[in-house]
Amino acid sequence: MADPPFAARAVAAPSPSPSPYAWFLGAAASWALASSMSQVIFTWLVVGELRASAHRVGVAQMCLVLPMLGLLLFGGALADRIELRRLLGWLHVAAAANAAALAAALAGGGLSFGALVAFALAWGTIQALAQPARDALVSRVATGDLLRAIAGATLVQFSAAAAGSRLGGLAEAVGSAAALAGLAGVL
Repeated sequence: MADPPFAARAVAAPSPSPSPYAWFLGAAASWALASSMSQVIFTWLVVGELRASAHRVGVAQMCLVLPMLGLLLFGGALADRIELRRLLGWLHVAAAANAAALAAALAGGGLSFGALVAFALAWGTIQALAQPARDALVSRVATGDLLRAIAGATLVQFSAAAAGSRLGGLAEAVGSAAALAGLAGVL
């Protein structure tokens, strides 16, 4: 049987919009990529740009995780009470603004240990709010097998984190301000 004329062929329906789980994976990937980039770039700024001592590197790294220690339970309680997609969207914006502010300080010659500590405390606070929200959201957007959805999200996040470490390592080659601008753009 011959193919029907062009006008008589069924027109394919437009592809449906991505599922909520696909959007979740994209957001989780961008966060993991940015988080990993941030860790490498931050350490480079302390060691490579400021030429700080090992003691100062330790203090700076501590400032990245202290907010997690103090605010993670608050972040979990917040995630139980508000709309998670909107919260995560605002946290992505806040993280991008934090990176952009540090990039501007660096480009303007204002990089200091204090500026890095402020960045670290802000990043840690944002992370303390984002992690419980993201963990809670996966069960709401997954369709079907929740364990498979979690495994898929884990795979995406670790893959993005590996790529982020590599991209963050380019800070010396492309310039620290450009690397921070790239970090803000990923978010």
